[in-house]
Amino acid sequence: MPQASYWTAYDVQDRILDFLGASSEGRNLKVVRRAMLDALRDVANRRNWHYYYRRDRIVTTASYDTGTVEYDLTGGTYERMLTLTSGTWPSDAAYGIVRIDGDEYMVDERKSSTVITLKSGQAPAADIASGTSYEWYRDTYTLPADFRRADQIRDLDWAFDMVRVDVGTVLESRRLRPSPSQPDMYAITSDPVLPNRLAVMFNPPPSAAYNMDYVLQRTPYPLRTYDYSTGTVAITGGTTTVTGTGTAWTSDMEGSIIRVTSGTETPTGVDGLNPYTEERIIDTVASATSLTVTSAFTSTYSTKKYRISDRIDVEDGAMLSAYHKCCEYNAAMMMNRDDAPVKQAVYMEALRLALEADNRGFEPRRLRRTYLRAQDYPIGDDSG
Repeated sequence: MPQASYWTAYDVQDRILDFLGASSEGRNLKVVRRAMLDALRDVANRRNWHYYYRRDRIVTTASYDTGTVEYDLTGGTYERMLTLTSGTWPSDAAYGIVRIDGDEYMVDERKSSTVITLKSGQAPAADIASGTSYEWYRDTYTLPADFRRADQIRDLDWAFDMVRVDVGTVLESRRLRPSPSQPDMYAITSDPVLPNRLAVMFNPPPSAAYNMDYVLQRTPYPLRTYDYSTGTVAITGGTTTVTGTGTAWTSDMEGSIIRVTSGTETPTGVDGLNPYTEERIIDTVASATSLTVTSAFTSTYSTKKYRISDRIDVEDGAMLSAYHKCCEYNAAMMMNRDDAPVKQAVYMEALRLALEADNRGFEPRRLRRTYLRAQDYPIGDDSG
């Protein structure tokens, strides 16, 4: 079976340097890499590309009310300390809310299996005696780091589609329905614990471990490794282990592309002067001198040169040409070249062709008997 071929950050970097007629020195590399990063964001945001969709799942945490609590506002081991007796705080307690006597208090940290602290400004203003009943629940769940947007979230256990609303509607509904139950609405909001991350907030707060499925539109794979080729490698044919000599591989290279050559020069892409012999995706980096790839190499290599570079996370059947033209336009603009407006026009035309190519069906969708009402017919273009 033929192996897939990838465009890497090195390939694009080399291509733009040729376009600019520039050497690979410090300032030129900075301009090129900024152009590449800007182009990746720009192209990805131009359309809801089919390539960036995937199915994802959120599994909620059941509410918890085992045992009783005691609250110490100040003077204890921790400030605003809530101690649990005859129970164990859930492992994700820091994302939760504790309800005591009808009031909600947000958790700050889980200090141990029996101790949590409450957030300043949202905690009780006085001590609470031991033996007090409570209920803990979690209404907010971290979305994947590459989350961009999502379609409707569906509860698989009940075959129920929830309604997407804004955060204000969720909070207003919470006042009317404060007790944990089966959620029927959600909102996208900032994550309460992790900075620069998004989360989904449910209401009512889940009372059980529900399976929530949705289609995720992700962001492109980030670029971190542009070009690494220090040292040499040894590979036994039919295996997935690569052993390095004089290398300093890191975990940041996991997911990158490693290329090896049977020749004497450092390998390039297929459009370069020294095309690689084989390339594979790096699975794990065990140490600075050992890594594994996702599929075995065919041939054996001894003390050979190699190159590691991140793959460009665009789909070459539709998006690649538009990405290249966007890189050229960005680089021309950053270098204040006179041909920047021309390059912009070329990019816009390449983008138009890419949008057409992303129509993945051979024919438009047709109304079938399953769609009994016009409002049930799927929205969107005829993309199959």
